Amino acid sequence: MNVVFLTRYDPNNPKDWSGTLYHIYHKLKEKHTVEIIGTEILRQLDSFAKGNFSKDISVPIDRYLTKLNRLLSERINSLNFDLVFLGDLYFLPRDINIPMIILSDMTFEYFSDLLIKVYPALSHSQQRYCLCVFCSSQILTNSA
Repeated sequence: MNVVFLTRYDPNNPKDWSGTLYHIYHKLKEKHTVEIIGTEILRQLDSFAKGNFSKDISVPIDRYLTKLNRLLSERINSLNFDLVFLGDLYFLPRDINIPMIILSDMTFEYFSDLLIKVYPALSHSQQRYCLCVFCSSQILTNSA
C-alpha cells in the first residue's frame, strides 16, 4: 500500500509528539511504501519568506494554510496513494477521494465539530470514506 504521511513534524525525530509519530511512521514503513509530505513544504515556505522579506517582517504561515491545503490535495490526487495518514491537524487536504487516518489528541466532541466545519460535505458525499473515529475520551466515557 502507498501511504502519504502528512505532518508538520519530522517523523524521524523520536522527540516530536513524544515519539508517537516516529513509531507509527517506522511501523508503517515495515510493510508499506510511505512518503512524508508537509515538512518540506514548511521549509520551502520559510526559505521563500527569508528570500523575499526582511528579517523584521514575520510571515504568519496560518495566512497560507488554505492555499497550502489546496496544493497538498492536488499533489496527493496526482500521485498513486492508497491512504493518507495525518500526523496532526495542521494540514487538512479537502478534495481527496482516498481514506484518511487522522491522529489527534482532542476530545471526540470537539473533533466532531471540527470535522463538520472543515469537511461540510462529509455527512453526504464522503460518508462512505468515514468508517470509524476512535477517541480516547469517548472510550473512557463508555467504559465507566
